[in-house]
Amino acid sequence: MKFFTLFIFSAFLSSFLQIGSLKSEEIIIKNVKYLKPGMYEWSEVVDIAIGSGKIKSILPIQKKRHNDLKEKYLIPSFCDSYVTLGADSLGFQNNYSGIKKALQSFLLHGFTKIQSIGDGYWVKAIKDEIDKGKILGPEIIISERPIIIKSPETENLPNQLYYVAKDKESLEEEVKNQIKKKSRLINIFHRFDKNTTYNYDAKILNQIVKLANTENKEILVSAFADRQSIIESLSSGVRAIAHPIGTDVQEDFTPLYSNELKWIPLFNVYKFQKNQGKKELLQDFQYMKEKSPFFKANYSELMEKSLKQTNLTPEDQILANKEYTSYISFFEKNQALSNKMILGSGSGNFFSFPGISGLMELKVIFDVTLDMKSILKIATENSCSFLSSEKEGTIQEGNKANLLVLKKSPFSGFDNLFSIQEIYKNGKKFLPENQKETTTEIKNIKKRKKDGKKKK
Repeated sequence: MKFFTLFIFSAFLSSFLQIGSLKSEEIIIKNVKYLKPGMYEWSEVVDIAIGSGKIKSILPIQKKRHNDLKEKYLIPSFCDSYVTLGADSLGFQNNYSGIKKALQSFLLHGFTKIQSIGDGYWVKAIKDEIDKGKILGPEIIISERPIIIKSPETENLPNQLYYVAKDKESLEEEVKNQIKKKSRLINIFHRFDKNTTYNYDAKILNQIVKLANTENKEILVSAFADRQSIIESLSSGVRAIAHPIGTDVQEDFTPLYSNELKWIPLFNVYKFQKNQGKKELLQDFQYMKEKSPFFKANYSELMEKSLKQTNLTPEDQILANKEYTSYISFFEKNQALSNKMILGSGSGNFFSFPGISGLMELKVIFDVTLDMKSILKIATENSCSFLSSEKEGTIQEGNKANLLVLKKSPFSGFDNLFSIQEIYKNGKKFLPENQKETTTEIKNIKKRKKDGKKKK
């Protein structure tokens, strides 16, 4: 049983919160140890100067200041490559209020950039409001419509969300159209289906890869853990694959793939699926509730009502357990894949709540590797650069000031990734006080609105 969830969402958007656009201020982050790029270890205590949305300088501090300092830790903020904003993580469509809350949740859990997949054109209006400072949220990279082969299962999918290719010619034409557009990634949904008139094969995929390479684009194949789809994609030259890989692929998985593959495993989506109605799900629920005040205040009550529900038959549950064990086993045997692994939360899938599901995905990976350096590289440099046309996700002079100040070092324990004290998005500072909607930016916004009314 392979989970092949396609979220269909169409929403009207109204009554945006009217907030004036904001300018990035000159800021100095004082007395922090920052994560050194490449080495993934702490620097000496420094001051970091930020201006115009970028890191202007890294300044050593006088030694006499060291003794009186309470240690703080500065890391790059996180990026999530696989998000569906139009679904509410409980099996329903998201409304505007839910989308706004989701965007806050991403930001307050440390995510300053996300990629929206399969959401439709409405998400551009959301992105524009965030970019103008009218609502709070991470930077949104909008994926072009995922391309999928026509079959009885997919033929009625809404055209505004997915491009359903009826033949090889229409497939190639859509790839050419998407190559001309801004998005760096072209999303292909590929799961072998014997009921289609044709399927992606290695030859077709190789032609697509070559077309994309001519314009410095990259093909991302969502293979839905299907063995044949994974092998065909890898053999065709595809080097970015989403969804798990099972041990049934091991025999065909060469060292070349291990060294080159950018893998978005989405473990947590499949973990929540197989744990439906089980005590393991309750344990994860309690963990999220304990570690995240925002999750506790905004999502825990809704999730708790659904903890005992399951849409799996006993036979499905046995199969889901077997498959998930296979996915983890494959990763255990191929841990070198973590070197280029990309973080994708699958937010919008069942129980994959915004922001916190990305941290839960990292936790699954950490439970295998026990390597915090690798976890930080996946969440920052790997994932942020994957979504950008330039190198991102490291702390260096001239880089974007997308940063997190942590109270505790994550090298002392995974849970310290939740100890976010300050968030910087393009140089703008947010204070997640109890992870509620109280930031310096909001306070400034409300003050300006109040002052504006007085003048009238």
